[in-house]
Amino acid sequence: MKLWAAYALTELALSFVPGPAVLFVASQGTLGGARRGTSAALGVVTGNSVYFALSALGLGSLLVASVRVFEVLRLIGVGYLVFLGLRLLFRRNAGARTEREPARGNSFARGLLTQLANPKALIFFTVVLPPFVSLGRGATTQFLVLGVTSALVEFPVLTLYAWIAGRMRHVMSTRTGWRDRIAGSLLVGTGARLALSSVPR
Repeated sequence: MKLWAAYALTELALSFVPGPAVLFVASQGTLGGARRGTSAALGVVTGNSVYFALSALGLGSLLVASVRVFEVLRLIGVGYLVFLGLRLLFRRNAGARTEREPARGNSFARGLLTQLANPKALIFFTVVLPPFVSLGRGATTQFLVLGVTSALVEFPVLTLYAWIAGRMRHVMSTRTGWRDRIAGSLLVGTGARLALSSVPR
């Protein structure tokens, strides 16, 4: 119980840190409102679930060892996010008003990609997570409990960021250009944070 409580508090503290996941969710909330930001948050949490599954199967360490494979995935994610951000920063207002907003499903997929390309997420699930697993009990059950705990803790925090960004979007509803610039800057910032993060070695 003490290990679980310590893990929950650690997860809560880390969830509030403005990393790539928070920046991406905020960008989606600014661009398409709280619902779109929430969809992105769901994608991030799903990415965490993938890492939980890999850790439970013992494949997380193998992925850490495969630096080149992870580097390729990370660079693809960085390039994609920066491309989206620059497209928002430099598109014209007239086009922004008539362009159809991407479906929320795209935000989910992008949130998933962002989290899977995040070195800190991989480090967390392969280095930080194991100390919270007791060797005297079933590891699979413990990973399941920790995974559910992570989702229950992180998703509301990310949703809060999405809601705040969504409120900012309503304030800027008549200023599409500024809204796009803010969302674009957040996307470029997300890519920059991923690019500057250390790759596990």
